Amino acid sequence: MSSCLVVIDAQDWILDLAGGPLSRAELISAIARRVAQFRAGNVPIIWVRFLRQDGSDGGPDGAAQIADGCGLIDGDVVTDKFGVDAFAGTELDSVLQAMRIDELELVGFSTAHAIIETAVTGADLGYRISVLADACSAPTAQMHVDALQQLKRVCGIIVEA
Repeated sequence: MSSCLVVIDAQDWILDLAGGPLSRAELISAIARRVAQFRAGNVPIIWVRFLRQDGSDGGPDGAAQIADGCGLIDGDVVTDKFGVDAFAGTELDSVLQAMRIDELELVGFSTAHAIIETAVTGADLGYRISVLADACSAPTAQMHVDALQQLKRVCGIIVEA
């Protein structure tokens, strides 16, 4: 079994929306800790970036860039999406298959949107999914808690602290 850390929507303008349980700064630190942990174990890291098709987010070099401090380095795989789900209309599944990955560990923003959508689709595609809750946040703490409960109870997704 080969695993991969998938960092979702850790971008400047998106992380400004983080309200609970972690603030923007706390979430960046939590993501950076997980990235360092996985990098030390030679586990691949894939960054998923949300872009607006009309470019109103400034594009990959503007407000849509991965936030400083998260741990992105040259050579990391970055895949772009134009919707909530990291799999929908993207190359993510193909990239994972080419890397022979069958287990995904998800971190990022928002637990109640992109994380839950990506987790459910990934599970439907046959990946073993873990959501690392200590490195995820949402617009509110309640949205985060509700999403984690739904992932555990309804979807059978593994949620780790």
